[in-house]
Amino acid sequence: MYVKSLNLKSFRNYDNVSVSFEPGINFIVGNNGTGKTNLVEAIYFLSLSRSFKKCSDEDLIKRDKTSAELTIEYFSEKDKEEHLIGATITKKGKAFYFDREKVPQLSKVLGNLSSTSYDPSSVFMFKDDPQERRRFLDETLGVLSKDYLYTLSRYKKILKERNTALSQSEYDRDVLAVLTKELIKCDYIIAKQRFGLVERLNTLVDEIFREIEPNKKLVLKYVSTLPNITDSKTFMEQVEILFEKKKSEEAIKKCTLIGIHRDDLKAKIDNQDLDSYCSQGQNRLATFALKMAVAKLIEEIKGEKPIIILDDVLSDLDITRCKNILMYLEKGGQTFITVAEIGKVELTKNYKLYEIDNNEIVRRR
Repeated sequence: MYVKSLNLKSFRNYDNVSVSFEPGINFIVGNNGTGKTNLVEAIYFLSLSRSFKKCSDEDLIKRDKTSAELTIEYFSEKDKEEHLIGATITKKGKAFYFDREKVPQLSKVLGNLSSTSYDPSSVFMFKDDPQERRRFLDETLGVLSKDYLYTLSRYKKILKERNTALSQSEYDRDVLAVLTKELIKCDYIIAKQRFGLVERLNTLVDEIFREIEPNKKLVLKYVSTLPNITDSKTFMEQVEILFEKKKSEEAIKKCTLIGIHRDDLKAKIDNQDLDSYCSQGQNRLATFALKMAVAKLIEEIKGEKPIIILDDVLSDLDITRCKNILMYLEKGGQTFITVAEIGKVELTKNYKLYEIDNNEIVRRR
């Protein structure tokens, strides 16, 4: 699939702009603060109904305005048709449209315009709190399976209820036992899919990493408080035993100490922990390879290449590694790359160039 056009009204720093795009690599160039990131953020928002930044929806509305409007027209190579996704953001909430009809639920929009993204904060993915890596796994599985999000939502609800029960001075042990069983059922479904995802990603991510960092091996590992996934009955019995062993500690700490909310995703390059021993450049390349592995998975499952959004991915990388990244991207689907230095644009031959200046977007090539 590929984005044909993007229209923004009162979004971030843009008053009212329209721009057309083509398949392949699309560079967005401009000085710092001109709105490069805002442009690709809009594409991401219409794909996943939220920003890739840590901000509220209200922050997306231009200052002194009461609402923002975004529209994307894209072509799906799967059904050979053009589609339109739109959104209106107000201070009271947001509404989405698909092919000009308002959709009652976000689930009706999610997954139509598939994408994967890299932004500057991604370089710290393996150094940040484990919650960020769990969020990555959950968002990826959410794109691949809508049932996953339902189970995850149910898990969070039961976990909250169980923690509330543990926080009471005299909690009902029968109620706690029921909540524990329901929690373990969700644990099994979620952990099984997470383990499966990491296993599938491992093969892909190492192949991609070797293309941009030859002779280096990248390995992912899902680290869990739960036992290995077998059949559901055995899993349930094993986790119940673990909860029994943690009973006293949970009573003291008044929270649930076992479950997928305690799990983590680790990575190593040539047997060295990425978070402790590897450079920022290696962290950048590893995270890029991981995001591209997700793009390949989406393509396998959905039957068409997703949109790739890369915000400042070439920053702080030497010429060789920038070339390797661009050579890899030339084989992929439509890609949007923001850059401040126009020199790196010329490391590849097949590209389109858009320059942002004074809140206007002009195609230069």
